[in-house]
Amino acid sequence: MKEKNFIDEFTWSSMISICGVNRSLKMLKSIHQEILETGQTLTNSLITSLISAYSSCREFDEAIQMFKQLTSPDLISCNAMLSVYAQEKGHFEEALKLLHYMKESKFKLDEYTWSSIISVCGVNGKSEYLDSFYQEIKESGQITEILLNGLITSYTKCGKIEKSIEIFNSLPNNTCNPMTLNAMLCAYAQNEGYFEKAIELFQTMKEKKINLDSYTWSSMISICGMNRKLVYLERIHQEILERDQNISEVLLNGLITSYAKCGKI
Repeated sequence: MKEKNFIDEFTWSSMISICGVNRSLKMLKSIHQEILETGQTLTNSLITSLISAYSSCREFDEAIQMFKQLTSPDLISCNAMLSVYAQEKGHFEEALKLLHYMKESKFKLDEYTWSSIISVCGVNGKSEYLDSFYQEIKESGQITEILLNGLITSYTKCGKIEKSIEIFNSLPNNTCNPMTLNAMLCAYAQNEGYFEKAIELFQTMKEKKINLDSYTWSSMISICGMNRKLVYLERIHQEILERDQNISEVLLNGLITSYAKCGKI
């Protein structure tokens, strides 16, 4: 399999993706080195795969260096790079420059583009830019449920929960989509004083038989802790146990933190 003639671009791309999905940085670097040693041309497709895989392994600097090797980035590679910028604070200006390049190049900005830009604004707390991009998306007619969920999350990160609530209330099926409901619960979990709204939303989810997953329980645990609601926290804890919900390390840590906030160490 390792003879040069038998390994094509598709094979390398698949191997790179496998490394990224499994967050195997050591293997990814080995595959990358082997590609270079075989003399395989680093096409846009391969470089884009490497960008995504290094990003999955949290090697953002390496992903950025890979992007710089592109002489003519296309829509897919630009979207991959925007996704990298969206994962950690500090790359806002680079993301804006890349978006400008995409517009200048007449690329058709898609859901992946806008989703990353929305996240970049949230990670960097740029609510004024978020307002501008939200308006631009609406004017382009590209608003989707995924983008609206992203807006709820990013406005919350910017400290604009009332804007998140406004967007949530504007959704026609906001009480039926698990992603939207969890996004809103997560927003309530990050802001003190929204306990009643969170409980109301949680009850709606149960009444409509929405699947309550680890994100749901994690948010409810945080909401109880933040608002010092010990009785409700104990109820949530008991309900998790009764439903045979797997208590992951994340949920366990959340329970410890919230019980401590409620004064029950």
